[in-house]
Amino acid sequence: MIRKTLISGIVPELDFAGPNLNLIHYIHSELWDAFEYIQTYQRPEATNTFFEQVYLFFHYQEADRTKDLSNAHYSNEELYLPIILKSSSSRLIARSVISASRDEGFESSTFYYGIYNQLADLFDDLKDGAVTPYTYFLKYHSIRHDLINPFELYWAVIAHLIHHVYHSDPKTIEILLDRAINGLKRFKERMGPPNYREVMLLFATGNVEFDHVIQRMVQKAADVEFFDKLLRDQILMVLKNQRQEQEEFFKKIETVRQQINDNLPITSSVNGSLLQDLIITAANYSLESGGKRLRPIITWMMGVEAYGLQPSAIVPLLRSLEYMHIASLIFDDLPSQDNSPIRRGKPTLHQVYNIAIAELTALFLTQKAMEEQASLEQFDAKTVLRLIQYTAQVTQSMCQGQAMDLESKGKRLTLEQLSLLYSYKTGIAFEASLIMPAILAQAETSDITALKIFAHHAGIAFQIKDDLLDVEGDVNILGKPTGKDEENKCTTFVSILGADDARKAMWDHYCSALDALQKVRKTVFLKQFLNYVVNRDH
Repeated sequence: MIRKTLISGIVPELDFAGPNLNLIHYIHSELWDAFEYIQTYQRPEATNTFFEQVYLFFHYQEADRTKDLSNAHYSNEELYLPIILKSSSSRLIARSVISASRDEGFESSTFYYGIYNQLADLFDDLKDGAVTPYTYFLKYHSIRHDLINPFELYWAVIAHLIHHVYHSDPKTIEILLDRAINGLKRFKERMGPPNYREVMLLFATGNVEFDHVIQRMVQKAADVEFFDKLLRDQILMVLKNQRQEQEEFFKKIETVRQQINDNLPITSSVNGSLLQDLIITAANYSLESGGKRLRPIITWMMGVEAYGLQPSAIVPLLRSLEYMHIASLIFDDLPSQDNSPIRRGKPTLHQVYNIAIAELTALFLTQKAMEEQASLEQFDAKTVLRLIQYTAQVTQSMCQGQAMDLESKGKRLTLEQLSLLYSYKTGIAFEASLIMPAILAQAETSDITALKIFAHHAGIAFQIKDDLLDVEGDVNILGKPTGKDEENKCTTFVSILGADDARKAMWDHYCSALDALQKVRKTVFLKQFLNYVVNRDH
């Protein structure tokens, strides 16, 4: 099943009815999850390298398992090449997932790390009778004088790494030696001093003074758990928690989105005029055209999860955010602006009615948003007034941003100008979604400052991702044609920097946004949201 997956790149459906069914189900589930992760995060050009290296790792892992300790004829190549290739492949696998470049001396360092990593856990397989350089040397050293002493090789590699790769850097020396010495210390505690001394005599390097230095270090070593083991356990725990948080994130989003959708439609007044009914019908047409509802979802999460506001108390705020957003889209689609005939797969409002009705409906929705905010009755009047003032400022900034966007059509912008435009186009809207619930919760000034920084960088990262999707996205997933930015001669991060450097810029803004969250309490949702921003496929 694993081999077929690695050859085809597709996890096969599980068709198994033999013994150990639960175990096979578990392996299949893990395999499926792993490949979903790879497809989500890995760049397409790294896919071939990934499958080649994973297959190489898998192949030599299987080859090692078939070795028999009773076979006295394995060559040094058969003993060492598989472990070196397994270790180097695991490095290459990780690097292909994160799209790391090959630095200077990459091939050489990969070879030496292969030996270092595989020979670091000296005797873990001894009790299982597995064939490793250590177990094989222990059994056949007296009759096979051609065998390489793995312990001597291990220290030769450590010496090479210390002096020729890390140039005797003190901290690196400490790390490399700590790992080696703690491995020996663990073995000594497991086997007991007499057995340990016997084995050490067999693995002696031939340099008596050096062997004595090693044993003195082992005697003085106090901590038998080295940090790489602790780090591994910590990483596994973090990944498990992240997966759980991600699952909860998407479940919560769907629940909140449905609640928001249920509260968005505007009802006609009993004594409403024909024109008012027409405007309300037009407004509901735009409100019911779908959409991610990201802004009110963010506001709900921040208000309820982070600041403990009552869900029912902030419903008017959620409506106001989406009303303002839909109004901006209606204006954006007008012939005088972007002249878009389609929005979310449906004809735009001015196509269904006419330009005048579209303009009036957008204006109606902006005023409806203000009415909703004025009806936040469960909050202090001064706090609501502060919220409305902030909303007016945001609306002004959004108008300025749209004017900048229109003025930039067909012009070549600098990176600074484009970043400012993106900040106005998306950052301001993200900021409002975060700051409005913070205002109602009377959050600390430091919170609001950090949230504004987060929104600025998250908004630009969002727009850069849009630029990348227009170049690299899947048309079937996006639901719209790609390459429109180039066709319309739009300035984007990709057109200025190229796809690779645009992606780096996106991750720079991602990191800056993440740094800002360190100063804000209860940021699990925002971390997940940020991950969604940079990893989405549409």
